[in-house]
Amino acid sequence: MILVILKHKNMNNLDSNIRQEKLQNSILNKVDEVSVQRMPLKNIREKNFFLLEILLVVLMTLLALGVFAQQDVSLTQYSSGLQLTNPAYVGTSGRLNVTGIMRNQWLGFEGAPKSQVLLVNSPLLRYHLGVGLTMIMDEIGPTSSTLLYANVAYNFNLNDNVKISMGLNGGCTINKLDNSILSPLSLNDPTYYEPNQIDYLPNFGAGIYIYSPRFYFGFSTPKLLKNSFKEELPGTLTGTEEQHFFLIAGYLIKMSESWKAKPSISVKMVKSAPFSIDITANAIYRDKFWFGTTYRYGDAIGLIFQYQISNKFRIGYSYDFPISEMLKNTSGSHEILISYDLLFKDRKNASPRYF
Repeated sequence: MILVILKHKNMNNLDSNIRQEKLQNSILNKVDEVSVQRMPLKNIREKNFFLLEILLVVLMTLLALGVFAQQDVSLTQYSSGLQLTNPAYVGTSGRLNVTGIMRNQWLGFEGAPKSQVLLVNSPLLRYHLGVGLTMIMDEIGPTSSTLLYANVAYNFNLNDNVKISMGLNGGCTINKLDNSILSPLSLNDPTYYEPNQIDYLPNFGAGIYIYSPRFYFGFSTPKLLKNSFKEELPGTLTGTEEQHFFLIAGYLIKMSESWKAKPSISVKMVKSAPFSIDITANAIYRDKFWFGTTYRYGDAIGLIFQYQISNKFRIGYSYDFPISEMLKNTSGSHEILISYDLLFKDRKNASPRYF
C-alpha cells in the first residue's frame, strides 16, 4: 500500500515537472516571438533616422544652390563658417562637416545682395590632414558670381593643447553681368552689345590657423591674385578682383556648469577701403542653445540664435538691423544656417564643437 502511494506521488511530481517545463518553454517561445517582431521595428527606426539625416543634408545643399556681386561675402554667423575665409580651418574640428548658409541682405531694397554658401570639410590621415570644398553663389543687381574652391590644410601640435594648421585653397570665380536688365543712356552704347558678359577668374589663397579647445586665431587671404575683368572695349576696364585679408579670433569661457560664453572678432581688410570689423558675443546654455549679438562697425547690429538639435545637427538664424544710411531703404538682413557633423568611430565621444 505504501509503495503504491509513493509511486503515485512520484508520478504526480513527474507530471508537475513536465507541466512546468512546458510552461517555461511556452514563455520562452513567446519572448522569442516578441523579440523577432520588435527587431524589424528597431531597424525601421534606424533606417528612418538615417533617411532623415540624408534629407537634411540634401536640404542644406539646396539652400546653398538656390540662387546665384559682392566681393567676398560677409556673414553674421561667420564663426560657424570659418572655412569661408580661412582655408587652414578645414579638418581641424576632427569630424566631417557640411554647412549651408543662405543670406538675404537689405530686404526691400531693389537688387539687394543674396548669398548662398556651401562648406564641406573633413580630416584625413589620422586627423593631421584636412580637405574641403567651398562654394558660394552671389547675386546683386544685374551681376552674379559663382565661386568654387578646393581647400587643403596640414596641422600639427605646438604643445599638448595647442595646434597650428596651414592651408591653401584654389579654384575659380565666374562673374556674369546681365546687360539685358540695364537701361543704357544711349541705345548705341557699344558696351551693351553683348547681352551677357562673363569672366572666368582663377585664383588661390593661403591661411594660418592656431587653435585649442579654448580659443582660435587665424590670418588669411583667400585670393592672392589681383584679377582684372575683361575689357569690353580697348582701353576700358570694368573692374578688378581685389585682395582681401582676414583676421579672426575667438575664445571660450566656462561661466558655470550650464553656461559658456564665446566672444569672437572678424576683421576684413581691403586696399583703398576702410576696415570691416565684426564683434560678436555668444552665450551657450547646456551646449544646446546659443544666444548672440553682433556689431558690425558703422554698419549694423545683429541678433543670433542657434539650436543644437543633436550631436550631429545645428540650425541657426540671425537678423541684422542697419545703423547706417541704409536704414532709410531696408528693414534689415536675414540669415539661415544648417550644419551637419559626422563623428568618426574613434571620436564618438568627442566634445561639442564650439569653433
